[in-house]
Amino acid sequence: MSNLKISLFRNGREDFIAILNEKGIIFQEIHPPIGMIMASASAIDIIHAIGNLTIIKPLCDAFVKWMDARASREIHVTLVDNKIVYMRGYSANQACKIMMHAKSIAVIQTDSDDRPAIIHVTPNDNT
Repeated sequence: MSNLKISLFRNGREDFIAILNEKGIIFQEIHPPIGMIMASASAIDIIHAIGNLTIIKPLCDAFVKWMDARASREIHVTLVDNKIVYMRGYSANQACKIMMHAKSIAVIQTDSDDRPAIIHVTPNDNT
């Protein structure tokens, strides 16, 4: 099994990492070589996650919890066939079906951490 790379941006990063820790998800920070330019502020690897449902399930729960806390949060999943799925509106169970085919993920919050959160309510579909 391979590690799953998650690109994190400055805004929302600390909240996302706190949720991973709360869910007991083991991750490792990726430090690029000195001088390498990255589009994201940082990246983490979720250890042995690709195709591993015992890790994917709590990770999906973490994604849904993180996104539901602010309307400005998005998760973009690149699948192994290079298609991109925008995770907005999926239940944790639906997200797990998609995540089983994930190659990499971008965790994005489009507004500043300093702005008051606008809560996004998603109907809970447990299918």
